[in-house]
Amino acid sequence: MTKFFIITFCVFTFKIIAQEILVYDHQNLWLNQTLTYGISPQYSLHAEIQWRREHWWQHPQQSLIRWGVNRDFGNGLSTSIGHCYVHTSIYGKIPAKAPFPEHRTWMQLQQKNVRGRLEMTERIRLEQRFVHSPVKNSITQQYEAGASIYSNRIRFLQKINIALNKKTIENGSLYLSLWDEFFVSFGQNVPINIFDQNRGFIGLGMQLAPIGRIEIGYLNQLINKGYSVDATSAEIVNKREDNHTIAISTFTTIQRKSKSDKKKEQ
Repeated sequence: MTKFFIITFCVFTFKIIAQEILVYDHQNLWLNQTLTYGISPQYSLHAEIQWRREHWWQHPQQSLIRWGVNRDFGNGLSTSIGHCYVHTSIYGKIPAKAPFPEHRTWMQLQQKNVRGRLEMTERIRLEQRFVHSPVKNSITQQYEAGASIYSNRIRFLQKINIALNKKTIENGSLYLSLWDEFFVSFGQNVPINIFDQNRGFIGLGMQLAPIGRIEIGYLNQLINKGYSVDATSAEIVNKREDNHTIAISTFTTIQRKSKSDKKKEQ
């Protein structure tokens, strides 16, 4: 996996080295609620809602709903599969010409390891994206969401949590959370923008019963918005969106009680 990152970075850097890069800054707020509901020792349901606001909280950026099914293989290894809906609004300094929806199917492989104070997670997620990019209506002359355009995207996440006030992360634990996720698009409808985006996070987390975990911190999201030709210089310009974000996330796990557990309670 490390070799893949090095090769991808080198190829991407070589392609854009002679191009002008324009970066547009934004200040955002992201709220995230993730619920895992165990239906058996091996299977659980995944439900996630994200509310993303631009200019801190003043303007809508995106809304996201993700659901799926998880399979636990033991020893920290799990897989998931599901569907995701995203609604993108008109926002920021490089706005879309109209609001538009996106549907995704997704599948992932995740490995989690715990070593005392350290909790390390690696995840690979593959997405099949159907994006309804805005197009101009020939009758109204207004932009609106068009037909879906299919593409693929793969995401690589590495995360580490470090317990601060206890020897392990358990109820009452305060921990430092660090993670980075790299996005790569591919397919016949992705001729140029192979690098899609990168997200890096640093913050504090706490495990509290019965809520689960809450994490608050700074998230930097660098998005590659595409290439265009500058009308004045005739040079290729790469536009990027640099989002400085306050991210607040909660992670709640509920395990359905078995018949034997219910009998014990009686």
